[in-house]
Amino acid sequence: MTGSISADHQEWTIVDCEDLGVIKVRLVRPTAITDPVPAIVFLRGGDLFPEAAGSRDRLVQQLVLQTGATVVCPDYGSVWSARYPRTVEQIYAVCRWVLAHGAAHGIDPTRMAIAGDSAGATLAISVALMSVQRNEFALRFLAAFCPLADPGRDTPSHRLFADGYLLSSATAGQWWRHYSADRPTPETWGAGAHPAHFAGLPPTLIITAEADPVRDEGEALAALLRQADVPTTSVRYGGTVHDFVALDSLAETESAKAALRQATSLLALALGCSATSGVNPAAPPLTDGQWDVLTSYGTRHDVRSGETLFQAGQAGCDMIVVEAGTVEVVRRATADSAEMLVAHYGPRQFTGELNLLTGQATYFDARVATAGTIVRIDPREFRRLMDEQPDLSDVILRSLVARRQNLLTRQAGTVEILAGAPSAHTLALHTYLDRLQLPFTWTDLRSEAGARLAQGTGLSAADLPAVVTAESVIRRATPERLAQAFGLAGGAFESGDVDVVVIGAGPAGLGAAVYGASEGLRTLVLDSVAPGGQAANSSRIENYLGFTSGLSGAELTGRAAIQAQKFGARIDSPRRVVGVQAAAGRIEVHLADATVITTGAVVIATGARYRSLPIERWTDFEGAGIYYAATELEARRCTDAPVTVVGGANSAGQAALFLADRGSAVDICVRSSSLTASMSAYLAERIVAHPRITVHTRTEVTGLAGADHLTAIMTTSTRNDGQAIRTERDCVGLFCFIGAAPATDWLTGVALDDRGFILTDAQIPADSLGPEWAALGRRPLPFETSVPAIMAVGDVRAGSIKRVAAAVGEGSSAISSVHAARAIRATG
Repeated sequence: MTGSISADHQEWTIVDCEDLGVIKVRLVRPTAITDPVPAIVFLRGGDLFPEAAGSRDRLVQQLVLQTGATVVCPDYGSVWSARYPRTVEQIYAVCRWVLAHGAAHGIDPTRMAIAGDSAGATLAISVALMSVQRNEFALRFLAAFCPLADPGRDTPSHRLFADGYLLSSATAGQWWRHYSADRPTPETWGAGAHPAHFAGLPPTLIITAEADPVRDEGEALAALLRQADVPTTSVRYGGTVHDFVALDSLAETESAKAALRQATSLLALALGCSATSGVNPAAPPLTDGQWDVLTSYGTRHDVRSGETLFQAGQAGCDMIVVEAGTVEVVRRATADSAEMLVAHYGPRQFTGELNLLTGQATYFDARVATAGTIVRIDPREFRRLMDEQPDLSDVILRSLVARRQNLLTRQAGTVEILAGAPSAHTLALHTYLDRLQLPFTWTDLRSEAGARLAQGTGLSAADLPAVVTAESVIRRATPERLAQAFGLAGGAFESGDVDVVVIGAGPAGLGAAVYGASEGLRTLVLDSVAPGGQAANSSRIENYLGFTSGLSGAELTGRAAIQAQKFGARIDSPRRVVGVQAAAGRIEVHLADATVITTGAVVIATGARYRSLPIERWTDFEGAGIYYAATELEARRCTDAPVTVVGGANSAGQAALFLADRGSAVDICVRSSSLTASMSAYLAERIVAHPRITVHTRTEVTGLAGADHLTAIMTTSTRNDGQAIRTERDCVGLFCFIGAAPATDWLTGVALDDRGFILTDAQIPADSLGPEWAALGRRPLPFETSVPAIMAVGDVRAGSIKRVAAAVGEGSSAISSVHAARAIRATG
């Protein structure tokens, strides 16, 4: 990569160095920032000899490309104008600027490294030492290419290469005397320097060249760093000369390429990113063919600098494809944070993340940074693109998923939740946010950050939990209010008929949604909580086909929800269904908010509801110590504290192992005399062998204690002679896995068994089939209920196998019956 850097990917700013004036700084960013990226403060050498003059654009571009970091280049002028300590102080001020203002430019200020070549390497070392002494920011790494560490020292390399290959010994000494004004500096690294002077420096790479007068002093410096216990790598590259890594004329030599690979790999590792070949999964390169197809789905528009393309809070945003110019996506300033650059897109790149699939409102504003031409693809055309172009849709989907993950890991502050004491109410909100993978920060009012947030937004304890975004504050927030604000409920299909409504978004419902949508049915999924069902509460599923290492239930169902939406299914939650009614060959689905949706078929996949224990104050502690799931969300509330798991099925065993592995002492209470009575042998064996798990057989929980949060429980154990032993145990988390009842109390007119499970196909007695069946001239199809075109799958169905794989299979198979029922109706 040669030539100057495109204006699409750089910006200039001015940093105020207080008494030392100002310094111009160039920021060169990666192709499409899609989350805050690390920063490398790079200090160029040059000017020591004619061949070295230049801006180092090629080297800067390679640092950006191979690490994914933004490279920050202070323009301190010619190296012959650099003076100690003024220049070092100016560059130090630039590092402080990155810490204070980097977020507004798409930089993660907590991940900063410093690098330099030749005289710039000397400056980088000085700044790194200053950062250790002042302790105002932390550098993750120091990379020095051919540093001038002690040019006045008589070393073999100075004698061998005095006249220089490019750099002479005299020129190196002349620069050092000029830089230091012939005075010893605090950064003197000459013979006799004490290793303690370098203690605390970050991991360091020093690269030297064989035919270089300053070679030996760089290697001597590396030896001092090792004596100071600084993790140091020092490599001499043979057959090359001073500043070989930076010189364009030597760029294609094996030494220059190898040194650059080594430096960028170590920088990437230290900064928490992967050295790449330039392919960013969140900003994939498009072939000419893909570009032509993508732009054919939109309309072209010439745009001006500063023009707004979409705004935070807007649902159903267009995909913006950049043909010329640049587009910036920013998070608006809030009461306690400045505006932040989230993404930067140049030519042949496109905006958006998973909101393009889900239809949820965007969190950000998008504006034109550099005038040019864009292609707008509206939601309808985007859906058509995803349906008609499978290869291109896979590329787009991978990038949208990567961008959402970036938001989750780097931009959690996009949505801030201010909450008070734990409760069932706040747990429901937290669960909803987790299930939908919405990027958020959860802040306790009692913390210092919570107090600042409350003061900045005018919130009080009576308003909690509250949702704070850049454009609004939602007081007394619930999942329903959050869904309305983010455009996650209602919309697309409610203005007309749909082919199939799936009620419930657990594995069975999502299986039906994937197959229904992928086979061309207009599919709407409704769930009263959020996608995932009971499976999402499983900390680990180890026996699902194809996942040899296991995965969490939330991860599995999260992938399934994205897959369903990729094919065009809409998932609305929380939307509670209160009834279904067949009328005139169609089915009406009635929702709690009085909405009525008309459809040709329904798949009921509502699963089951958790059972509780008949103990006084049980409801007081739900969400405040009593839980029906063991995921990261609940485990964070109980880390290193004693907990109790009630139940003897596999779900209880998986929960116990998960909690114990996160540091809790776990008691398992089962009513039976053996753990293997209802638990798989492989799980029981692991539980018995675990040092932090204690199994109590013939034991029940009979009492609860605590003020506003559970602190202890009472258990009753029955000995072999029938004597009851009552014990009080410390317990901050009681995890209840004692089964569930079918979620059918809302359902009328459909045949159920004596336990409330839905009867289907051959299970339905003849006297439960109404006259409509005689008119149809058939019996119910597989998974069809006693009402034509209403199917039931998963745990809610009588006789179902309570396994995730079985539920997925039932959901997908039910779609075959939906197609068959439609075909019969069409020919009848």
